[in-house]
Amino acid sequence: DYYGGGQAAGVLTGYSACAVKYGPHEDDLAGDQYYHWPLRALARALLRGETDRPVESMIWAAGNVPFPEQVRIFGENVQPGIASWKAYLKRIRDLEACLPEEEAERLEQTMGLQGLIHASGCEGLYSFCQACLHCLNGDDLQAYLWTDRALQAGRRALEAMDAVSGRFAHYYDNDCFAGVRVTVRTLEGVRAWLRIRGDSERLFGWEKQ
Repeated sequence: DYYGGGQAAGVLTGYSACAVKYGPHEDDLAGDQYYHWPLRALARALLRGETDRPVESMIWAAGNVPFPEQVRIFGENVQPGIASWKAYLKRIRDLEACLPEEEAERLEQTMGLQGLIHASGCEGLYSFCQACLHCLNGDDLQAYLWTDRALQAGRRALEAMDAVSGRFAHYYDNDCFAGVRVTVRTLEGVRAWLRIRGDSERLFGWEKQ
């Protein structure tokens, strides 16, 4: 009823079906924090040169295994979510086209936005995992490009969160649990670090390439 009719029921019940599984139990399903806390923990370890041991705070999610293996596990966990959440967003867009304007906007600013946060989160963490692996292999340019992909994914979510209007205006201003804004700033820092470390002295070698 809230979204204008029973046709919206499918996107409500389908929400959890898209969630990324990160463990063997039925309720080991990723919420929006799952993408951001691991990404920032991996970034911290990478920049501090702590890649010779596991990230202790992430052992619960990726096991007590070496840093590269933790990175690989996170990447494999979230990769399926890129497609599942993209399909979920298409389902919402198709439904919005059939709803009155007010109900369509309400659906977009709730379930649509939450779906986008998940989709961008999956893409961001997966991309950053690829960046970490390239960085560990000494390919700073590829690490930079994958970090940029992760950054753009985070910015898409942040822009949508900041653009919420009407009754939900400013709802995400205190995004202190997932911390999308902190993730974006972290990725900006990693990207700059990679550029300084790997590019030429005048920082235009990669541009030419």
